[in-house]
Amino acid sequence: MGLERSHYDELLPLLSRAHVNVERLAAADGAVQLSKQLKWDLLIVRYPLPDMSIGSFMQSVHEPGSKSDATPILVIADDDRLAEIGSMLPGGAKQVVSVNQPQQIVSEVGARLKLAPRAEVRLPVRIDVKLAGVPPLMCESENLSEHGLLLKTDTRYPIGTRAGFEFSLPGERLPIQGEAEIMRHAEPGVEGMKGMGLKVLSFKGDGMARMRRFVAKK
Repeated sequence: MGLERSHYDELLPLLSRAHVNVERLAAADGAVQLSKQLKWDLLIVRYPLPDMSIGSFMQSVHEPGSKSDATPILVIADDDRLAEIGSMLPGGAKQVVSVNQPQQIVSEVGARLKLAPRAEVRLPVRIDVKLAGVPPLMCESENLSEHGLLLKTDTRYPIGTRAGFEFSLPGERLPIQGEAEIMRHAEPGVEGMKGMGLKVLSFKGDGMARMRRFVAKK
């Protein structure tokens, strides 16, 4: 959260190799709300936060009932603030990395992701998606991968709802079909859009293979 573009460029090869879900947020409050709904393997935070103290942020993320109550937090800070922030964190200096040491950031992220690798890097692809098995719904994807879809829509079904999905990849005629489960609701204040996040449960036919080829090309 709040990292410069250069740090994402440094991390991308690692994240692509480790197959992780990546969400980038600008505001601490939005990150707190999303972390309470979803369990993350790692949170990377740029200090200082724009809208709350680091102590309040960590307390909110780790409070009882939060989905991310045990998620490790790695803090990135300027050199002249390392000692300051290190004394404020439960993990001390081991939890903080200099913003001017990109390779150390990559190393620290890699070490933590080995404990709990996740699914994939999502592609920002705008395609029409049709949901079935629920009241008919046509909507547009915000991003997708072989393991999930983020749909932009004002219509939202309860978390846990299963639905069939169908969409056509750019340049392909034969649609990709399968079944997915609604895992979360996207909010404008958190992700800048209203919609639903779906986890793919299964593909029909060669859908998974085609999705993997599409992701590999991108």
